[in-house]
Amino acid sequence: MAFSGPLSQADLLAIWQSTMDDAYVEPFIEAGDGLGLEAWNQLFAQLARVSQAVDVSMQSLFILPWSGQTNPPASGPKRATVELTLARSGRPDLPLILAAGFTWVDEVIPDWSPTGTQPFNSGLRYTLVADVVFEPGESGPLSVLAVAERPGYGYNNPPPGALSFVEQPGTQFYNVEAAVTNTLQSLPVSPGNVAAAKLIVIDVPHVVVPGHVGQYVEITAGTNAGVVARMISFRAADTSVPDGGAVGLELLAAVHASSFTNQSVTPFADGETCTIMHPVPPAVVGYATFKHATTVGAVLKASFVMRCGALAPGDVIAGGQSGSSLMVDAVYSDASVLQTTDQTEPPPPPVVPGGLPSTEQWRVLDWVADWGLTVTNAAQPSGGTAGVLDLLGRERNLPRASGEEDDVYRERIAQIADVVTPNAVKRRLNKTLTQGPLNLSWCLREIGSPLFPGFFYDLDFYDYDAQYFFGMSAAGFQPNEPVTQTVNGVVATGRILLEDAPISPYPGVGVLVPGAAGTTGQRGSRGVIGVCGLRSGRPFVAGVPVVGTLSGASSTPTTVVGGIGNQLQGNVASGAPMSNAWRVLVDYLRMRAYFVVQVQRSDAGDFGFGWGSTTLGIGANADWWDAGPAWNDFYDGSPRIFALNAGPAYAAVNQIRAAGVTVEFFPLDGACS
Repeated sequence: MAFSGPLSQADLLAIWQSTMDDAYVEPFIEAGDGLGLEAWNQLFAQLARVSQAVDVSMQSLFILPWSGQTNPPASGPKRATVELTLARSGRPDLPLILAAGFTWVDEVIPDWSPTGTQPFNSGLRYTLVADVVFEPGESGPLSVLAVAERPGYGYNNPPPGALSFVEQPGTQFYNVEAAVTNTLQSLPVSPGNVAAAKLIVIDVPHVVVPGHVGQYVEITAGTNAGVVARMISFRAADTSVPDGGAVGLELLAAVHASSFTNQSVTPFADGETCTIMHPVPPAVVGYATFKHATTVGAVLKASFVMRCGALAPGDVIAGGQSGSSLMVDAVYSDASVLQTTDQTEPPPPPVVPGGLPSTEQWRVLDWVADWGLTVTNAAQPSGGTAGVLDLLGRERNLPRASGEEDDVYRERIAQIADVVTPNAVKRRLNKTLTQGPLNLSWCLREIGSPLFPGFFYDLDFYDYDAQYFFGMSAAGFQPNEPVTQTVNGVVATGRILLEDAPISPYPGVGVLVPGAAGTTGQRGSRGVIGVCGLRSGRPFVAGVPVVGTLSGASSTPTTVVGGIGNQLQGNVASGAPMSNAWRVLVDYLRMRAYFVVQVQRSDAGDFGFGWGSTTLGIGANADWWDAGPAWNDFYDGSPRIFALNAGPAYAAVNQIRAAGVTVEFFPLDGACS
């Protein structure tokens, strides 16, 4: 039985039938669900869901789609979307606004319990993409698009009807001795003025919480008894007063109009500033911000947030941007009538500076108990995906560019990166060195290759590139310490070789020849044999001090035997291939993860200045500062053009090397051999 893609419940049932004994299977099949088969079908339903999840996950690992694709290939992170249907049955006389980004709807699914089926909140949350506004008298249903809280395929899972719970932190909180402030009555009527109102509560539970933003509060007693307003901002408790925090209140007014213009052609623009005018005699009495409008037959119902002034039946509201207008027949509700707490009432304990009395009692309205709010989804959410494509891109060190679409991005990262391999390194060196303005040659040496064979053991030393010194004192040198020798600004490096020398009658070579017949065979004082490990490619020479980098000791050889491309065969310096220079002893880490790039030397870009010269021009041998003896070492001179090319080459190679692999650059003298 061949399958492609995820297994369905029917597929699994068929597999079960084909693999089990007929005598066992047939009674279940004949009985059907409710008489035993349901136990198997519920298992197959679960396994089908697992099979689907496996297929989705595996197919999302493909960067590019292929002919056998059974689910979408890798994509960027996307949040699932779903259409919600909302309705209300309570408080029909008031407008109800469910704000985008503040209203969250959760998945609730049935679950088993010992006492029967129990609703279970899965934790999948969705928020409205746009505000939902019920005008007075409007009960719905109204549809709105909602988006998942986070990206991911799992947000596509809720079945129809599962998105049924509207979150409401701090529902039905209530308390006494609150204060209300409202600046609207004190503001002059001007389009630039915006009134603000707030409710300040005492520092005794219940207090307001951040989750109250987007919900409604009702003043149940006090100066503003009966007023309902939406909470639009939150301030935490102020310990200097003290108070229990405050919420900003929206000064929303909902009106009824049977006379209006332009609503079918140019409706009010979202958020536009509108002018409120008395028609007779003509006078501007206020300004407001348009919120929402809906047409019910020949009636227009609209909501505005008051900015300043007042609103009354008979007034005309005109949009400054759209040119639309309406005449107010009736004001359904108007939160802008909120009064600052009356200073003349017997003052309870003040909760704000200045002794503002706390006269108001308040209560948060419940979505279900007060508003009769219901929500559901007719179809499953869709479109949610995990950011697997971005993960695969980051693995290749190719992050997504800003605004780059999935199709463009997947084509880009599907190309195999030209990194890690020796050929990739060679191509990078060609690009940065050979094709540069200097056209520098280079040599790539990998451990274990003919150009870098590693460990070499000859007749005398571990390293082929040993040089033998005569006439040096060993005083102060540490065995095998690194030493340097500077000749005309060029530094040779190596490790010094010390040994107790036998007594010999042969002058000049006594340190290299065993004691002759007739000698006592006693050991002489410790002497310098030479140096090894000349990986810099620069030999040591006679007549120039050799300095220990650890001890600081210094001594000058009178004679140097051997050198680059040479080794000793029984006290005789003989020619050896240059490749032996890389038969060197390396440590474990370099043995397994290390390569070397040699770059042709170049003096390109040397610069300097003449100091007291009577003859102009580079190379003039008259009084140059720091010029001699080779006339190419000018004061502050450096091969800057070479550095500008070799430096980026190292950075380019270092960027594409495999993790854990070390690369070093050395000068190249002669051919790569």
